[in-house]
Formats: sequence, C-alpha cells, structure tokens
Amino acid sequence: MALRVLGILAVVCLVAACGAETRSDGSGGSGGSAGSGGTAGGGGTAGSGGTAGSGGTAGSGGNAGSGGATCYHPVKNVWVTVTPHPGDAGIVSYDWSTTGKVTASAKNELTVDDCPANGGCSASPHHVKLDAPLLDFVAPVGAFVSVHVVQHGGWIPARTLAIRNVPSWNGQPNPVASHDHFHLLAADGELKHPDAPFEVTTTLVPCPGDNGGKLYALSFTAPGEPPVTVPYGPIASVALAGQKWKASVVRSYNANAADYPAPYAWWFQGVD
Repeated sequence: MALRVLGILAVVCLVAACGAETRSDGSGGSGGSAGSGGTAGGGGTAGSGGTAGSGGTAGSGGNAGSGGATCYHPVKNVWVTVTPHPGDAGIVSYDWSTTGKVTASAKNELTVDDCPANGGCSASPHHVKLDAPLLDFVAPVGAFVSVHVVQHGGWIPARTLAIRNVPSWNGQPNPVASHDHFHLLAADGELKHPDAPFEVTTTLVPCPGDNGGKLYALSFTAPGEPPVTVPYGPIASVALAGQKWKASVVRSYNANAADYPAPYAWWFQGVD
C-alpha cells in the first residue's frame, strides 16, 4: 500500500515539473514581446516559486498616410434669377440686358427700373436675385447700372452675370458714382465671361487616390497683367484690370465620370 502511494506522488511531481519552467533565481518568466501590428505578447510561464510574467504591451498602430491633396469638394453653385422672366414661356436659355436706376436693394438682390425719369414711360422694374456662397453684395440705391444676364439651358446649364456702374443714362449723370466700373461679375459653368475685362484659365491639380475626380486651379488674367490665381473657398482680395475686387472660387472640382455640373463657378465683387 505504501509503495502504491509513493508511486502516485512521483507521477504527480513529474506532471507538475513538466508544466513549469524553473529559474535558478526564483524570479518570474519574462513577459512575451508585443506582436507585430499591435498584438499583445503572451505572458511568461511562472517559475517555481516565482511570479507569472506580465503580458507584453500592445504595439501602437501606424498613423494613416496623408495620401496627397484631396480632390473632392461639395457641389456649390452661383444662381441668378430675373423677374419677370426675360425668356419666352418654357424657354430656359436667354440673353438679357438692361440699363436703369437701382430703386431697391438688399443683400444679393436689387430692383432696376429701366424707364428713365425723362423717358415719358411707365415704371418698368426688373428684380435680379443672386445666390452664391459667401457673397454679400448690396447695390447702391439710386445708381445707374447696366445688367447683363446670360442663361444657357440644356443638359449642362450655365450662366453669367454682370452688373456695371454707368456714368450717365439717357443724358442724365449718375447721381451716385460718375466713373465706369463693375459692381459684380459672376459665372457658373462658363470659363469665358462675355463682359469680364479678364480671361479665366484652368490648371489641373494633381490629387491622387480620388477615384478619377479632377481638381482645377482657376487663374484670372487681364491684358498686360500677370495671372492671378484665386483659391477655392475663401474670399480673396484681388487687384485686376484696373479695379480692386473681393473674389471667390465657388466650384473647381469635377467628380469622376460626371459631366454635371461643369467644374467651375466664381464671382468677383468690385470694391470702390
């Protein structure tokens, strides 16, 4: 009976010895190193009489790469509404212009009466309203101005607007400002503005990893002057074509495989 008990104890001791790594100094086994990519290492096996090693600290993940400039911009537009509508009923495209007196004005809208005081005609008001990001334009009431709006309909609509101060109208001097200058120029979907004293050109901006989208830089060049590049988004102060302006590029992005809207829209507001 005693021999059987001693045999059992010997087996138990052998099993216990196989399951532990003994250290001569009695300290715990070293903790496992962190796995690549941040996987925690396994804890060390306790030595006889020692404390179990702590698990390794997880490795920190790498920071995301910048990937270059991003092409994507949210779609923003410049809209122009003329009331009464200058085109025929149901016709979207038109080329409309008039000269008259500003009889009312608020932020980004004005009313122009093109019946002069000495014209012997009835009042003929036209209401022009603009909707453009960041634009804060108020026309001077009482001033004589010319207004030109071109609207192209179809699959890819486009529009341009020009509001210009005129020194006189129908023989009467402008009571507000006697010099010829632009109050406002705007375009959406058009590079060539029929009234602007400058040209607009585009340069493709590299921005990899955007699934084929295209970003453009817009430059504005007056005859005999170096080009001025206006950045997308914020309002820029610009001296161009003999005037000072506040300017903003509203849209300069073309989504992959998209043909609407055309990838450019902008406005220039004259600063007296």
